[in-house]
Amino acid sequence: MNGTWRLINHGAGPPDWNMAVDRALLDTAVATEGIPTLRLFWWDPHALSLGANQKADDSIDWATLAADGYGVVRRPTGGRAILHADELTYSVIAPAPSGGITAAYRWLAEGLIGGLAEAGITVDLQRQHASSEEGDRSGQQRSALETRHPCFSSAGRYELMAGGRKLVGSAQCRSRGWLMQHGSILLGSGHVSLPRYLIGADIEKEMAQLQGATVDCATLLGYDLSAGDLAPTFAAGFARELGISLEDGRMSEEELERADRLRTDQFNTEEWTRFGRRSSVTDEDTVD
Repeated sequence: MNGTWRLINHGAGPPDWNMAVDRALLDTAVATEGIPTLRLFWWDPHALSLGANQKADDSIDWATLAADGYGVVRRPTGGRAILHADELTYSVIAPAPSGGITAAYRWLAEGLIGGLAEAGITVDLQRQHASSEEGDRSGQQRSALETRHPCFSSAGRYELMAGGRKLVGSAQCRSRGWLMQHGSILLGSGHVSLPRYLIGADIEKEMAQLQGATVDCATLLGYDLSAGDLAPTFAAGFARELGISLEDGRMSEEELERADRLRTDQFNTEEWTRFGRRSSVTDEDTVD
């Protein structure tokens, strides 16, 4: 998929706004045949995000999150809990390629590899293991970390790994021929604190497991790298690898209005955040 894409470098934003914007960009693209977009942002305050279908009300320590100054939001995509701390977050809104979910993940993974390579970071593309449903049917026992705890504890479809440890975690939803994929590029180790906010977690053990399963840019490069520093470099490599051009842009008035509505009606509501009661997600959506 060649051509010109829009680049939106949003910088830091609050959790409910970040997710409302991603959903608004997808909804507007579906309604208007909009332009493919690469969006880069990070989180202020840092936040825990939940997967769209994750059961969470009785497994999240809401009081400790609030006391520590963290936000909470539920994503429009699937997966499990993530602590967004030291990271650069990307989102892509584009027409879905033929070949289904796996083809879409692989296509965008090539862009992610190019973006990281531009910053001097080499990663490998690792394909998903057997599905969790297959494991459950065979009676295999999985750890609490794999079933209830962080997204970063295991590799998913075409995740990006360095030295066998996960650097980028991504999730996707699709609607009427378009996709929105977003993900976290780990810059530091802040995400490892996630088990502190999960009820019933063996905190020290699971933090150690998460530390062992993941790696961050600072570790790979040997120096700290901020989200603002990585963003332009990553965008250049992403575009080069996918054979596209990026033009700096901003949200349209329609997109801003949609994002405002979604923030108020969905992403900043207890019904959505705690219980996953949906408003913008329709029966035509596929969440992964």
